[in-house]
Formats: sequence, structure tokens, C-alpha cells
Amino acid sequence: MIYDYVYGGSYDEITLKANEADFRSIGMKQKVMVDLSEDNFELELLGQKMAWPLMVAPIGFMGMTAPRGEAKAAKAAAQAGIPFIQSTMSICPLEEVAAYAGVPQWFQLYVFRDRSIVKGMLERLQAVGCPVLVLTVDLTVMGKRERDARSGFIVGHKLSGRSMLDIALHPRWALDMGLNGRPIEFGNLKELPGIGNDIMSQAHFATAQADLTLSWKDIAWVKSMWPGKLVLKGIMTPEDAREAAKLGADGIIVSNHGGRQLDGASSSIMALKEIVDAVGDEVDVLFDGGIRRGSDIAKAIAIGAKACLIGRAMVWGLAAGGEAGAAQALQMLRTEFRMATAFMGMTRYEQLLGNRDCLILRE
Repeated sequence: MIYDYVYGGSYDEITLKANEADFRSIGMKQKVMVDLSEDNFELELLGQKMAWPLMVAPIGFMGMTAPRGEAKAAKAAAQAGIPFIQSTMSICPLEEVAAYAGVPQWFQLYVFRDRSIVKGMLERLQAVGCPVLVLTVDLTVMGKRERDARSGFIVGHKLSGRSMLDIALHPRWALDMGLNGRPIEFGNLKELPGIGNDIMSQAHFATAQADLTLSWKDIAWVKSMWPGKLVLKGIMTPEDAREAAKLGADGIIVSNHGGRQLDGASSSIMALKEIVDAVGDEVDVLFDGGIRRGSDIAKAIAIGAKACLIGRAMVWGLAAGGEAGAAQALQMLRTEFRMATAFMGMTRYEQLLGNRDCLILRE
């Protein structure tokens, strides 16, 4: 059921599949006889120095793919010189992740109905030195993930017989989770009054806190309490991108939530060009959705994204090998990225950024 949660999308998974397939429709132009002896894809984004234009996306329940998964993934990202964005719905609390990684982490926030929860979270984030707040704006209504419904993953108030059988059939996972000596729960939420002491009841508490009134006016409220950089995640149209820029967002993330929300929505990569053209000079545009190879990162940067986010591509490594597996997945992507840019005759970030001439874009 953990595999299905990570892999799956909503309903028929049309958008999930399009996120990957539409990358395949973009070609790259090969360029030869270029001095490739040195390359440098370092950049500074939202006040943060990065070794190359990649960061780890926020992923709820990551700590169920490997024991203390968020802390280990954050450490792997820090060692790779890239940001890690921790999810509100993490198993590890934000303080543990920041301490284990050794550097402040970015944080993804859901705006709950009870705004005192949000205020308390923002205070905790400031206490650990979080530099960038990522506000998810496309999850007011939860998309139906039918794989999760079939597997029984966090859909009832208690584990179903099917879920318990699934766990019993995966003893190594169960043993790994048990050996860390801590219960599986949402570390960022577990201290809230009335939330319950198990992940099933905590998940239902968080779902009940979904705020259907959330709107653009709430951006000013968040900004009034947050002194750092603010990024809005879940932007898929030029109109919404312009509104985010007008309201003072420092960055936006072009994302359809990995195909887990509106099934039938455009792939992220097909939405990227229009959004960059609309607001690229006003706000930093980041990209999320469908990246499976380092060459995909190069394509998105060439279209105009300042940096890319990955989720599933790193989680497979984390699940298979813990911190070392996450580090290996990131290194594989970086090697593929450098190979792709080398074949295109690119040796610097500035050469690649927004350089659509190096792509074959099929309308």
C-alpha cells in the first residue's frame, strides 16, 4: 500500500501519465565540438545557493517509505547541495529534520481551518531558521486516489484487515519501522490538542481541517506573519501566476500535484511555457511534475523554469536504501543532467536557462 501511495495518481491517472509522456515529446538538439572540460550549474534562488537546479519536493508520509525518511532524505539533499522541502504531513517533526540535516530546510505548509495551528507552525519554522515557506494552494479539495482506496491506505479510522495482511506480508518493512523505537505519526501535528495518538486519527484530523474558504485574500495574512520568502505551489495557469505575482509571492511552482488532484488537467511541462512567458520577469518560476531523468530537468530549465522539484524519483531510492539510496538517486539524476547538457553543448546554468533554441518543441 505504501508503493501504491507513492506511485499513484487520482482517478484514471490520465494526468499522472501525461506528466511523463509529454516530456518524451520534447526533443533536444545535439551540439558538437564544444569545450566541455569545465561546467558550472550553480545558482542562487530565493536567497539560497544551490549546486544545481534541483530540489526535493514535499512528500507527505515520506517517513513511511523508510524509517525517519524525511530526516534521511534531507541529509542526502544537503550533502548534494540542494534544498529539501519538508511536508506538513511528515512523520519526522521539522525540528528533527533540521537538526539531522545540519542546515535549515524549506517547509511546505497547508493552511488549516484553525488558523492558530498555522500560526504555531510558522513560529516553529522561524525558530529553526526556515528560509523559504512553500504554501500549497491546490489541495483545498482532495483528489480521489483510487489505489489508496483499494489498498486501505489511510482511508478509515483504523487499519482494515486487508491493510494488516499487507503489513504482515512485508515483514522487513514492519521490522524496519519498529526498530526505530518511535510510533508512526505526524511529527509536526502530534502535539495539537484533540488530534489523537495514531496516524489514522491524525490523518482524519488533518482532513477535517481543510479550509474551503481559502482564497487569494489569505496570502496577505500569511505574509503578515512570515518574514522569509514565500512560494506558492500548485499554479497551472497564467492567470493564477499573475495573481500570485501581484500579491507579492517570491516564487511559484508550476505543479498539478504529481497528477494526484484534477485528473484530466494539463501536464505540468505543457503548462510551463505559457506561465514563464506570463510572469517570468516578475517572480521565480519553479517546476514540478513528471521528472524521471536528468534530461527532463534540462528540458524544463531550457523552457524557463529556474529550478525543478522531484518527488517519486528520489523516494524510490530512499525506500530501497535509506539515506544512501536517496543520495544515489540524486547522484544518478545529476549525472544524467550533466550528460544531457554536455550533449547540447551547455556548460553553464546561464546558457541553459530559458534557451528554447536547444529544444525541439512539438506543438
